[in-house]
Amino acid sequence: MLCGCYRFHGTLLDDAVLPESKGSIFRNTFGLALRHVVCAMKQKDCAGCILDRRCLYPLLFLSPPPANHHLLPPFPKGKIRSTTIPSPFVIEPPETTGTSFRREDPFDFGLILFGRSNEHILHFIQTFEEMGRLGIGRRMEKGRSRFVVASVMAGDEIIWQGRERSLREGDFAEDLRAGLLADKEKASSSPVSAITLHLVSPLVGVAGPNREEALPFPVLMQSILGRILTLNRTYGKGQLVLDAPGLISRAAAVRVTESSLRRRGEARADRRSDSSAHSGKIVGEVAYEGPLGEFLPYIRFCERTHLGRETSWGSGKIRVHSVQP
Repeated sequence: MLCGCYRFHGTLLDDAVLPESKGSIFRNTFGLALRHVVCAMKQKDCAGCILDRRCLYPLLFLSPPPANHHLLPPFPKGKIRSTTIPSPFVIEPPETTGTSFRREDPFDFGLILFGRSNEHILHFIQTFEEMGRLGIGRRMEKGRSRFVVASVMAGDEIIWQGRERSLREGDFAEDLRAGLLADKEKASSSPVSAITLHLVSPLVGVAGPNREEALPFPVLMQSILGRILTLNRTYGKGQLVLDAPGLISRAAAVRVTESSLRRRGEARADRRSDSSAHSGKIVGEVAYEGPLGEFLPYIRFCERTHLGRETSWGSGKIRVHSVQP
């Protein structure tokens, strides 16, 4: 499964007042800017458009399954079930919680693309440039705050510069499926007994059955395996064989030793049961202890791809640190 990670370096052209959580900036403006860039027919509705199979907008927002989706093997028997088609992009907003910015302050953000979306990186660059022209944040006296994209990087290489207006040729995506399989081989000889998981951005739609333990390890692994399988199923080539039921069963041997996790959002009634389903967001850190070696490659995979719901706008960014043998 191809995955491209890009870093955009921009500069604010006006003073700006932005929300603490920057994902809403992109949620509110990205789609509009994309239509300005790619829509040739200028229709209000994509339905019935003769270009719908070639246009980037329906590829990103209507998220159709691949053409051979009905021929793909079913998910493994067990607890992994998902009918949701994952979005082919993840925007990583600035991590700062600051709200007041001055003209010429940096405005940097990331972009992750899956599968064929990497072929459209130039359209994404043009879309973010259009966002900069439309403006972001709270409306000021002269309108919303503008920004300019100065450069784009893939890894340590600059692939686009605003002054030159040209994209460097090359393949900027890597095969995450191949990397996962290689990491699985190494994990057998690299025992890990403890890790700390930091939720860089809020984790949405992944929670335990009670408030006291918001993210038990089996719940985390169920979400991680679901993310890996659905991404590979939709944007990868070839079947990814995982012992999902066995992994989730063995995850029960890993316990939470310390947690600063807290929930945002209220509980809502679950129509299908008498229990409560927490649709809010989880933030903070959690430490796990136990036989973690075989699970680390899967967690590392989701460090790259994000986890949970609302990933398109930056939710679910996780980071592993304090790994102990």
